[in-house]
Amino acid sequence: MVLSFLMQKESVSKNIIAVLSEEWPLNAKEVYHKVQRNLGRNLSYQAIHKCLTVLLDDGIITKKEREYSLNPIWLKEINAFTRRVLENYESGKECKDWVNAKIFFNRKESWNHLCKIISKAKNIKLSSKTPGLIFESERYFEPDMGKYLDALIAKIEKNEIFVKYLIAGDLTKSTIIEKKDKQAFENLKKLSKLENMELRYAPLRSINSMAITEKELMLGFTLPSNMHSSCWICIKGLKDFSEIYDQIFENSQPITKLIAEIEKAFKKSK
Repeated sequence: MVLSFLMQKESVSKNIIAVLSEEWPLNAKEVYHKVQRNLGRNLSYQAIHKCLTVLLDDGIITKKEREYSLNPIWLKEINAFTRRVLENYESGKECKDWVNAKIFFNRKESWNHLCKIISKAKNIKLSSKTPGLIFESERYFEPDMGKYLDALIAKIEKNEIFVKYLIAGDLTKSTIIEKKDKQAFENLKKLSKLENMELRYAPLRSINSMAITEKELMLGFTLPSNMHSSCWICIKGLKDFSEIYDQIFENSQPITKLIAEIEKAFKKSK
């Protein structure tokens, strides 16, 4: 069987991957019977379904119309890693960082990695279309996002980090006004007064979810069916992204202008 190294009796998830490497797409019941036959022991259908859910959340498999397949993006990542390791082994070159890029399909892992980044950084450049620092609904979408935001604010207030933050001004303005989100407006004004944060805004078309330090870049992507970042790519050692960010930041508008526009709109609506 291909990917035989995955066929370890103690791992149901690895058996699922091995099954889907030979035959796809399969529904949950088909996966259940094949994995049970491979392991040679009884398993509950719930155990298989739980593993499928975890693999789906981690971006290792995909689901379409109740059928599962391996995720081609994950396979490409594995392939790139294998080639890199093989090249270094054949050349005899020692390499501590086998890859300089990592894809996070699991949102919890991406927020945890962002926490690690800000724990070490003294300067960071951030951008977001709908920042959790402003919108409570974004902040509490998932607990791990909240932990990251709390850690970031704590470091800013302790003067342990300097933050440049770009937001989508047009989207932020329209969302606050249309939803009459006074709390978001108060959050925006509070952020504008933080000494260790420079907050500016640009058009939505200029904004991507990014976190940039001197050593690495976190870049978020969102599927059309999901408002929140579906995956993050962490890349080390790319200065071009930082320079692009700086160009956008320099040509963006001060947040005080956006605050004045929102305040004016609120007064008109009374």
